Amino acid sequence: TQINFLEAMLKGVTQFSARQMLADYELGTSANVLRIKDALVSKEILDINGNQMEFRDPMYKNWLIKYYFKQNQNGV
Repeated sequence: TQINFLEAMLKGVTQFSARQMLADYELGTSANVLRIKDALVSKEILDINGNQMEFRDPMYKNWLIKYYFKQNQNGV
């Protein structure tokens, strides 16, 4: 589910707890989304500043886009 969360984030999703997003990205429940965020922060993959989430390492973000998800920079 953490990978699904990262994919949704890279595609510009901001409302992770919305019913459709939970279903589209197989994130489970809205409570599970909170656990996923906490896990990614504790693994030092994401930073949360207020309501904004961002990757701690921009190169990791680029690697995910290009090699893991095989997307172009526009998320396609």
